[in-house]
Amino acid sequence: MNVARGVLAAAGSVALAAAGLLVLDPELAAAVPTDAAVAALGNDYLLVAAFGVAALVLVAAALGGRAVTELEQATPPRPETVKRAPRFGSDFDETLAGEVGLRARLFSDRREAVRERLRENAVRAELAAEGCRRAEARRRVEAGDWTDDPDAAAFLGASLSPPVRSRIRAAARGETWFRRGARRTAEAVVTKARAGEAVE
Repeated sequence: MNVARGVLAAAGSVALAAAGLLVLDPELAAAVPTDAAVAALGNDYLLVAAFGVAALVLVAAALGGRAVTELEQATPPRPETVKRAPRFGSDFDETLAGEVGLRARLFSDRREAVRERLRENAVRAELAAEGCRRAEARRRVEAGDWTDDPDAAAFLGASLSPPVRSRIRAAARGETWFRRGARRTAEAVVTKARAGEAVE
């Protein structure tokens, strides 16, 4: 097939060069026997139609050759994808899920970061729900007066210890007190925040 392609390319180059010469030197046009071709075909439109048919045959041959041969084409690039962002609260979930080892309890500051973030959210929820000053909201959270849930109050309270029954429930469910306290505190913060939205 490469030979046929080379022959067609050579014929096209010769035809292009001849057409260029005829345009550049009009005296050469008289040397081309167009009058004899028109007389043989009977009409000058038929001469143009003959060139059109020849061009269509060449195009069909080129397209047919492409369909038959195994033409290797460049593969398109992979489409761009959106990088996945961590979903909201995933670090909270990861911290609670990973709180089983002694190493995580003793040497990680993730627990305190979760506790502090929950404390800040509880203060904000208390501000919105009660309409008090920030210092008063912080005092209520530290004293455990911001919620009716004893687990949430003890988890964020400065001097409150968790109830014994809550520790037993956590152990019975196979979870640590920290995990139970964090989960219950998050639920209490959401409840308080919804109460604040209802007030507004």
